[in-house]
Amino acid sequence: MRASRLFLVVLLLLVALLAIPGVVSAGGWAVVTLDQLPQGLTAGAAYPLGFMVRQHGRTPFTVEQIKIEAQHQTSGQRLTFTALPDETPGHYRVDLLFPQGGEWAWGVKSGLYPDVQPLPVLQVAETGSGIPAAAPKPAIPVGILGMGALFGLALGAFFFVRRQVGLLAGALAAGVLVLAGVFAYRLLTVSAAASIPANAAQGAGSIPVNGDLSETGQQLFVAKGCVVCHVNDRALESAREISVEVGPNLTRFPADPAYLSRFLESPAAAKPGTEMPDLGLSADEIEALTAFLSASK
Repeated sequence: MRASRLFLVVLLLLVALLAIPGVVSAGGWAVVTLDQLPQGLTAGAAYPLGFMVRQHGRTPFTVEQIKIEAQHQTSGQRLTFTALPDETPGHYRVDLLFPQGGEWAWGVKSGLYPDVQPLPVLQVAETGSGIPAAAPKPAIPVGILGMGALFGLALGAFFFVRRQVGLLAGALAAGVLVLAGVFAYRLLTVSAAASIPANAAQGAGSIPVNGDLSETGQQLFVAKGCVVCHVNDRALESAREISVEVGPNLTRFPADPAYLSRFLESPAAAKPGTEMPDLGLSADEIEALTAFLSASK
């Protein structure tokens, strides 16, 4: 009797385990939306990144942590970052730190489908690239100038004790000149440091945005997670592999650019009852996305 009950329990557990993949495939998917396109990444410098995760593209999805995977396109080096939730439901933050410059392919593992949501390839600058060189420093080190000033003052004190007024005046004048040299040296070095732009230390690396709105829109289409809900063969090579296709195919989308702009700014206002969430896009992002989608015609 006990053996038959044990067999029944094991059988039920197996049935439950087999049912789990079906449940996940039916509704376990999410969309990752970056706050903005990452720019100014430099090897060895941390870059703060924020993103939203929405289950079924709409409901904020919050777990203890989410993993980000990255791989260097040349060396093959792999990295894993851990993103943690903040005070906004479904929103996560992480500091990205790449040890070498070059192209990095990366994606987010939310724990739901797709296993890894791909994001636009990152261009990371080598350490120090793009930073203007500081103005050349004077040839005489500040230490030597300081020692000269002290020597002149000591010599002046010696002549003062000996009551040799003429030599005293000469020594004091020499000391003042040397001190003036020290002051000028310090002024030059401070001015040279101030001439470097404040953001130069962040480097020159970024996702390549060459002024082509359509190209920037293509990157945003991937970065904002549009590739999960929509197929667009021009946006991503693996578009059909990761999309759940709950929205229309946007490879060749015939919508009017003016309507696209209104819809991206406020989907519910432009189309009442739509399942499309408000992604909080900026005016520049809307313009770029509109250019990309309109170009498909």
